[in-house]
Amino acid sequence: MAYHQPYPQQPDHPQRAPHAQQFGPAQQFGPAQQHHLHPARGTATAALWFAVIGFLCFPILPSVIALVLAGSARRAGYPGGRARVASVLAWIALGLALVGGVLELLSPGLFTS
Repeated sequence: MAYHQPYPQQPDHPQRAPHAQQFGPAQQFGPAQQHHLHPARGTATAALWFAVIGFLCFPILPSVIALVLAGSARRAGYPGGRARVASVLAWIALGLALVGGVLELLSPGLFTS
């Protein structure tokens, strides 16, 4: 079986396309700049994750952990909104858990079938 070249050869083209010549030489840029990350960014992110888990699944323990981590991030001077959002979400989860617990105590069997 003979090997056949599947595509015909391309015709000779100049090194640069005609439309590229109108823009001139390529610009040279310096080294990539490193973005400064705040040291408490990871703490704020962890607080947000715990707050979401506390809001969606288990309200008490993850919400308390989220409040502690969010407070730590804010005391460290984290300028982003993650710590504030984590605090708000954790307080909402704790409030809903408290309301649900009070309703369960006042009317047993309300949340069970």
